[in-house]
Amino acid sequence: MNGLTSNLLIENRTLKYEVNSLRQQLTDQGEYYKEVMKDGDKRIVSLSQQLAAEIMRLEIALRIKTEEHKCCSEDLMKLRESEQSGWKEAAIAWEVCGSIHEAFAKKKDALYSTRHSDFERHAEDARRMLSTESKEKVE
Repeated sequence: MNGLTSNLLIENRTLKYEVNSLRQQLTDQGEYYKEVMKDGDKRIVSLSQQLAAEIMRLEIALRIKTEEHKCCSEDLMKLRESEQSGWKEAAIAWEVCGSIHEAFAKKKDALYSTRHSDFERHAEDARRMLSTESKEKVE
């Protein structure tokens, strides 16, 4: 029995050694995977932070562009209003010039009809521009 017992003991020790070796391998692999997972988690966190920073940068850029657009559109509306006022003023001025010219230069000015038709044409052009501006504003 000694030989059989010693063989069993040897086999038992061998099996224990193999079991311990496999356990160690599993532990090592587990540690390896934990490290890999930690590295993966670190990469995920890093990418998440980078994405959050990029999103914040884009939100800021969007706010700036929105504010610029708002300011530009307000300036454009003011410009259109002043341009309309300008055409209205021009139409009135040409009408006044035409009426003054008619009152004081009729039958006194050799080029009366030419000048008067110029006044009327300019007044009509200004009224047309005013109405064109109004139509564009409505659209």
